[in-house]
Amino acid sequence: MMRLDISRITCVADSRLTPRIEAEADRMGLLETYSERGKQTAHKSRPGFLFFRRRPALIDAPTHFIRLYVPRRHERAVMARLAAAADLFLPGRGSLFAEDVTLVGDSFNLWNDKQLSADVPAWVDDARLTPAPYELIFCIVPRGHG
Repeated sequence: MMRLDISRITCVADSRLTPRIEAEADRMGLLETYSERGKQTAHKSRPGFLFFRRRPALIDAPTHFIRLYVPRRHERAVMARLAAAADLFLPGRGSLFAEDVTLVGDSFNLWNDKQLSADVPAWVDDARLTPAPYELIFCIVPRGHG
């Protein structure tokens, strides 16, 4: 059995952006992408009678959870290229995060070493694409207590 210490990059984006993200992963030489369907639910206030009372509404949007596995040294470059391909810098387009994981198995064929590059695009430092000081914050609260 082999142990492989790598990064798992997860992209949560609108389902219309999935082809862009998967095409960029193919260009980078990532051989395996794992995609799951899901939905994003948001609260939207809509006007009531004469705008005096607002009635909340739940809005659902189809989304995809795309997971990719890359060597840790390539994590920043891959995240930057995926974010640029799907314009994830714009609000509401999606999220992108990475986790350190260890895979255990007999053999792995997750990326093409010749095609995968660790070159971080020059604009990354200007865009402040830096790791956040937290791993993940997720909270479910009752309506009106957010």
